Amino acid sequence: MSRTYRRKNQTQDYRWVLRDYARTAGFHLLFMSVPVDIPASSPEGRQRLAKYHSDHACVYGQAPRHFRKLFKRSQRIGHRLEIAHWLKDTDHPVQCDPRTRHSATWAWW
Repeated sequence: MSRTYRRKNQTQDYRWVLRDYARTAGFHLLFMSVPVDIPASSPEGRQRLAKYHSDHACVYGQAPRHFRKLFKRSQRIGHRLEIAHWLKDTDHPVQCDPRTRHSATWAWW
């Protein structure tokens, strides 16, 4: 099923895309972040919406590649050590960690 067909009648919530925070001096000169809504028809608003709808916008993406590679490498080394221990002693129970492909991302965030 194509992405266009799936999203045909979907409505988007652009509040968090079109929101920016400006620092202002508040009460007793404490700096506060005040939410500022950007109009969707402005050039900056159109640019933010274009980035949001492109495939380059990373909202809740994966962990960086270097972290995923290190994570998988440590997992593979642990599994190899468990199997090597089992080969030396067949009574030793093999305890490999059944992680999913998202485990590195969950560990990163």
